[in-house]
This record gives sequence, C-alpha cells and structure tokens, in this order.
Amino acid sequence: MRSLYLIAITVTLYSNAYWWNGNEFVFGDRYVTNTHFSDETEQAVDATVDLNGQFIIPPLADAHNHNLQNPALAQRFQQRYIQQGVLYGAMLCGDPASAAETRLILSQAQLDMRVAGACVSSSDGHPLRMAMAAGERSPEEIYDKSYIVIDERTDIDAKAGLFERAGGDLTKLILVHHEDIARRDNNDYFGLNGLQPEVVAPLTRTLQERGQTVVVHTESAADFALAVTAGVDWIGHLPGYHWHEGKSAVDYRLTAEVIDAAAAQKTKVILTASVVELFKSMSEEQKARVQQLQHENIAALRNAGVTLLSGSDLFMGSVVDELIYLQQFDFTAAELLEMATYTTPRVLLPQRDIGRLQEGFEASFLAFEHNPLRDLTELKQPTRVVRQGALMWSN
Repeated sequence: MRSLYLIAITVTLYSNAYWWNGNEFVFGDRYVTNTHFSDETEQAVDATVDLNGQFIIPPLADAHNHNLQNPALAQRFQQRYIQQGVLYGAMLCGDPASAAETRLILSQAQLDMRVAGACVSSSDGHPLRMAMAAGERSPEEIYDKSYIVIDERTDIDAKAGLFERAGGDLTKLILVHHEDIARRDNNDYFGLNGLQPEVVAPLTRTLQERGQTVVVHTESAADFALAVTAGVDWIGHLPGYHWHEGKSAVDYRLTAEVIDAAAAQKTKVILTASVVELFKSMSEEQKARVQQLQHENIAALRNAGVTLLSGSDLFMGSVVDELIYLQQFDFTAAELLEMATYTTPRVLLPQRDIGRLQEGFEASFLAFEHNPLRDLTELKQPTRVVRQGALMWSN
C-alpha cells in the first residue's frame, strides 16, 4: 500500500509596512507561503499580521566574530544574537575537537553560522599567548588542540587528520607582521606571531582543494599582500586598526597593485574597522592617524571594486556598532544596510536564497519602529525577528 503525504500550505499576509528593496523602503504588503515570500496567491490567507507602519529589512550578518565559536559560548550567547537579529555569521576560531557540537547547537538555535573548525598558526603564533593566559596551560597542552600548528610544509599533509576532525568548510589562517623577522625567536613576541610565509600558499591550495573557504587574519599591509598572492578567499581584517610598536602608516597602507589583484581574483575583505575603539590607551592624535589611514585604504578598496563584508570582531558589541563606525568613511546608510543584509549573507551562505524581501526568497526579516536610514542605531532594537516564516522573537 502506498502512503500519501500531504504538505500543509500556510499563507500569512504581512501588511502595512515599509519593505527594503536594496535601495529604499517601499510601502506595501508581503505574502509568505510556508517558509518563503510569494506573490499574490490563490491559496486562502490563514493569518494576517499588521506591521503597523514598521520598517522591514532582511536579517543582519556578522562575518567576523568569536562569541559563538565553542559549545559554551554558543549556549550562552545564542539568544542575544536572535534578539539582535544577527542570524547569519562566521565564527572564526573554533576548537577542532568541539566544532561539530558547536555547529549542532547553533543549528538547533536556528542561527545560520559558519564555524571555522580550526585556526592555523605557528608554534609561536597567535592565539597561543591568549590561550595560555586564559587557562594557565603550557604550549604543549594547546598545540593541535586549541589551534593547529603548521611550522613547515611537511606539516600540511602530516596533520590532514586534524583538519578532517575540525570538519565544516571554513578555516582561518593567522598572519601577524610576517615580514618582521625580528619577531621570531624573541620571547617578547612568543605566542603573538603567525604562520611562516612559505607555508601560506601551499596550505591555502591544499585547503581549497578539500572544499574549504580560507580566511586570513592579517595585521600589516605585507600580510594582506601575502594573503592575496596566496589566493585566499577572505581577508579577516583590514590592516591598520592597531599600529604595533615601532610601526607607522607605511606598514599598513595597501598598495594599488595588491588591491587590484584582490579585486581581480575576487578576494573578499571583512573590514572590522571599529575594533580601533577597543584600544582605550590610544591617544586622540594616534587614533586620528589610524582613522585617516583606514579612510584611505577603504576608499581604495571600494574604488577598485573589492567586495567588502560586514564583520565586527566585537565580543560585547554587534555588527551594528561596526556599521555605525563605518559611516565616517563616506558610506551612506543605504550602502551599509545593503552590505550587512545582502552582500555579506550571500557570501557567507551562497547556496541560500536570502537577503531580499521578494518572491522566492526565504521569509526571514527584522522589523523596526523607525527608519534605520535616518539613524543606524535603530538597528540595535528590532521589534520582531522572523526566520523562514516563523517568529523567533518579538518585543
């Protein structure tokens, strides 16, 4: 006997709202059939939700954070992300041993986050110093556990099993002023360095051949150039948010040649520009110099057509803080909204129909009392968070 399974169709009409179309807000209604937006339907409307003139945008994306990158953090902060409407993102330094559990927790919370199964650095590299300070552990207790150590080309194949254990499809490499050889074999910088330059290109190729997206932490302009030459997919920081001792603007200014190469090979750049605000001891004069260089680098990247992604790397903040910070660099509010709700989600989750409030796209959206184009701080207070037609949270 053959069984016939009928899929129930539920149609909801969301009325009386201003809907973001990528350029502006347009007043009207939207139908949602089960999990996706639909045009007017012949099906009977099961429910009508009056949005009372609110402003509707797709969910926000933060392409660089760490708040959800292990099971404990994922459990602790998942509700905060939901209430903020940050439903898409990338967690960029997961623990290989627990990455699968982290992904499961986030999936159950209905947060669409890509979790880097591993950070990859050298035996004297970041995040070793941080991991030692946090747990008072020896380096040997951290190596190939908290992060994967690659010191030589032969380590790449030798540690293939560790990468397999990490799983997922995202890996982060660490570069920190690799051009400054005086940092090596120097106790002052032990645990604060990154990969040796000669392993970056072969490691990138190997990971990409295994289906990984490769994102690189960069500090200097030389790090950025090496990452581009290696053919990485994403660069995780715009260099220059913090100038190391003895360094100047020349160490962080991107060259036109490197920027053009990044544009040609479609390397994406996660700006994380607002992390400059974390360096409270920085003088106002130095901060002004840093921000002027940020302005120059960002303008050059934009002019070359490099895809820029929204990412904050702020533990206690959110991607909205990054968007607000970026306004000083000649972005319009509409450009920033498009970066965080369309460009970045589509790069993070390229197989998904997300980022638009129209026919065929997932019915995921945020509602706000006031127009966020007039004041981006409005994005901090969504009144309603909907994912694939289901209400996740409302205020």
